[in-house]
Parts: sequence; C-alpha cells; structure tokens
Amino acid sequence: MPLDFTEFDEQEREAGIVPEDSVIQHAGDHACDFGDPTLTQLPDDGFKWPELPNKKKKLDPLPPAPIEAMPTVLRKMCNEVSETYQVPVEVPMLNALAFVGFCSGKHHTAKIGPVVVRPNLYAACFQAPAERKSSGFSPLVKPVHEWIEEQIPEWRKNATSNEIRREKIRQLKKDIVSGKCENETTARLELDKLESETDAPNPNFVMGDATQGAMADRMAECGGQVLVASSDAKSILEIVMGKFTDGATEDGLLLQAYDGTEPFISSRRQSGTVTVSEPMMGIVIMTQVNQLRKLAEKGDLFSSGLISRCLFCFPDSLAGKRDAGGNLIRDFREREISEEAKIQYRELVRELLDYSSKMQSPITVPVDSDAKECWVEFYREIEGELGSTGEYADCADVAGRLPIHAFRLALILSICHNPAHPSIGKLDMINAIKLAKYYWKHMERALGMMSKRNMPDIPRRIVRSLQGKHEHILNTRTVQRRLNDVSAERMMEGIEWLLDNGYLREIEVIGGNNGGRPKNPDYEVNPAIHGD
Repeated sequence: MPLDFTEFDEQEREAGIVPEDSVIQHAGDHACDFGDPTLTQLPDDGFKWPELPNKKKKLDPLPPAPIEAMPTVLRKMCNEVSETYQVPVEVPMLNALAFVGFCSGKHHTAKIGPVVVRPNLYAACFQAPAERKSSGFSPLVKPVHEWIEEQIPEWRKNATSNEIRREKIRQLKKDIVSGKCENETTARLELDKLESETDAPNPNFVMGDATQGAMADRMAECGGQVLVASSDAKSILEIVMGKFTDGATEDGLLLQAYDGTEPFISSRRQSGTVTVSEPMMGIVIMTQVNQLRKLAEKGDLFSSGLISRCLFCFPDSLAGKRDAGGNLIRDFREREISEEAKIQYRELVRELLDYSSKMQSPITVPVDSDAKECWVEFYREIEGELGSTGEYADCADVAGRLPIHAFRLALILSICHNPAHPSIGKLDMINAIKLAKYYWKHMERALGMMSKRNMPDIPRRIVRSLQGKHEHILNTRTVQRRLNDVSAERMMEGIEWLLDNGYLREIEVIGGNNGGRPKNPDYEVNPAIHGD
C-alpha cells in the first residue's frame, strides 16, 4: 500500500504537529464473554471488507523512562535538565548516553563470541515545534565544546611545524620522481622518517551539517573519529537523504563508521583521496517530527541498515498541556540546573576525553559470565520473534539490531562506572537491556508514524497468532490462551482496535438465553491479513 500523508490524524495531533480538532470515535462496546458459546452464523457473503489502514491512528503510550538504569552522575544531570527545562527526561537520557559513549573513544571495545561493539551511538530525537529541543541538548554537549576549546591553542602551536613537514614530504616525493635529488637513497630514508611522524589529531571533532566527503576529511584530521551533533538537524538529514546526490541516499560513511571494521575511502576533487582506517562516528541530533515522513520515503535508509543502527527518542508533546488539576505542565519555574550536577557531569566528560585522547591501542573491556548469559538470553528472545509470525515480523530489519544496542549501552554504562578500568557486569547488562527495550518503544512509535508498523502491540500479536494458524475465525478464548501473558481486558482492547480498523467484524448471533443482545467470543477475520 502506498504511503499517504495527505491527511492528519490523531497520531499527528498527539505528536504536536497540528492542534486538537476532533476525537476519534470508536465503534461500539464489544464485551468479552468466556461462558458457553452462543449459536452464530457468518454475515451475508456480499459484505465488502474495508481497505486495511497503513498507519496507526494513535501513538502507543510510553512506559515511564527507566532513569534508575542510568549511572548516578548521568541520572542526576538528566533529572536536573528535565526538571529545569521541563522536557521529557528520556530526551536528555539518550543524549547523555550518546555523548559520553563517544567521549569514551574508539579504542574501547567489548566482545561476546564473534560480536564486537564500540561505545558510539547513533541517537536521534524527534519532537514537535515548541518542545524545547535545544534545552535537552545544549547542557549535555557544552562540556564537550569546553574541552575542545581548551585543546585548540596547543594544537595550533604545532600546526606550523606540521605544515612544514608535509611540504617537505611533497617536495621529496617530487624530487625523487623527477630525479633531481643528489642521493636518492638518502632522500628515501628522509621521506620514510618524515612520513612515520604523525600530526597531533585535531581536537575539534564535533561537526554539524556536512557532506560525506567533508566528514571524511575532518575524520582523517581528528584521528579517525567525528561526532555529528546538532539541536536542529534538518540540514543534516537533507544531506543524508540526497540533497547533493540527486536524491540518492548518502550514508556510506555513516554505515562504515558505526562498527569501524572496514576502512573508509573518500575521493574528492578538492582534497584528493582520503583513507580512514578505523572510522568511528557518533550521532546526537534533534529534529522535527515531520522529518519522520521524509525518512519514510527513503526506503534505502531501511534496506541499508542505517535506521536499524539508530536509537530513536519520540516523546509525548508537552507544549500547552495541562495536568488533571488544570495546571500547566510546563508552568514557569525559576529553578536552574544544580552546580553539583553540572560539575559532576563535566568532570566525567573531561575524564573520558582526557583518557581516550591518550589511548593508542585497543582495550577490550571484559564481560563477566553472568552478563554474557544475560545478553545471550536477550539475543535469543529477540531472534525468536523475527520470523514470519513473530512479534517483530514486520520490522525485523530494524528490531534485529536490538541486542547490539543493548551491548553497546552496557559498554557505556561500565565505562561511566569506572573510566580507568571498566568491566561489564550483570547489572550493567540488565540496565542496558532495560534501556534498549525502552527506546525500542520510541522506535515503534516512529515506525508507526512512518507507516512501517501500523498497529499497537496487542492487536499485532493477535494478528500474528491468526496468521500463524491461517485462521479465518477469531475465537477469543483460543487466542488468549496462546497469548498467555495478556489479560482479558487488554485482549478486549486489542479486539476493539481490530474491529475499529477493519481487521475483524462481529459474527451475527442467532440464539441466546439471557435476553437482549447475546455476547459472542468469535469474530470473522479480514482475509486480507492472510493475503487471500
């Protein structure tokens, strides 16, 4: 079914894109009866099923953000940012994890069997206008910029001598090729010596919007790493979506710099060929919700695996909202971020950057046996739901990377707890899995907005159950037994959603001995879900 964004619906209104203008009306009250089945018959054959929707009408509710899973320093800072600027706490949480992860450096790795991860994250937050995006971003990136500014003067002192050395290399190569050098052997020895020396990495590794080639150039200058950070990432996304490449997605460097296992080679007319042997990129961006629609139109970003490499944050809109008592949720407050929280966060960032800037060789962070067992169990849980009738059947290309996200988060948590001697323990892994599952809820919201996942959790599981058995009649008791962790109330809510959206219809009741309208636990299934 083609994507259709021509009309706004309740989902957009919840996201804050348009003001409230109507209420979705639900069809009827369908009760669930687990007593004796009544006599039924299928409706007339002339019934025409409606076309199935390709988009959810409401955003799935979010569970409370697991702030308790964050290291103490990050937890304090994120709570302070959230309460001071009245932004959803999950926004600074994801930003903080991504910033400290990148600051931990490209040389930290962790390994379970053949799976190797680094601490860099690709974090993207989608919020409507007036949601104070920069407020959940700026206090967390500020210490990074401060550290860079302190390093720049010393780096500039060496810039002149570095340029002189590069010019000597160019001249020696020219003389050797042209035969102008007095002693070629001596010239080659001098060339080898000069080329063995390396420039001190440019400490200014933070970039905003830039083309892939420009990022590769900066990455080469900065020791193979770049942090793409912006509180208004519209232009960054436009470039990735093909602004300068005739609509072809420009994500090659982003894909390779996530794991960094292969060198990235960039050929540009201005700078020639640039090779980055072990590229590492971190991404921390904030942008408008309407960018999700544009991303949805770029299927290559899904098939290439870029979207699956990202952690999304898609929180509820708070602008203009009131609580149950009628008070503004974001009423004016005079409070500011506490100095203690700012200092502790700043010191952590500086410690990580100081340490990583001195690292020259890889450090493999140990993973204890309990943490490994915990991760393998999570891996199997996700892998088992990627099949055609599994929970993630319609988004396996994205959900399949959930275990990797959890592993990376565990590495970041362990480094935050002990920057000098990190070690991943069971609690790190438990908390990391909790965070990965939580931000998956945000990803599901985004996929729904992009029409990549078109129904809430319980209705989706009901449909998967019906598809697995190729059933054309839904018997409430039978399906609920299969979904053994779903209550009768939630089961009925799921059935109501399926009724409202054309996946099911009620079966006419012929008899009943209670008077009035008899209840019926059976529903006819739209044959379209089976491809019939």
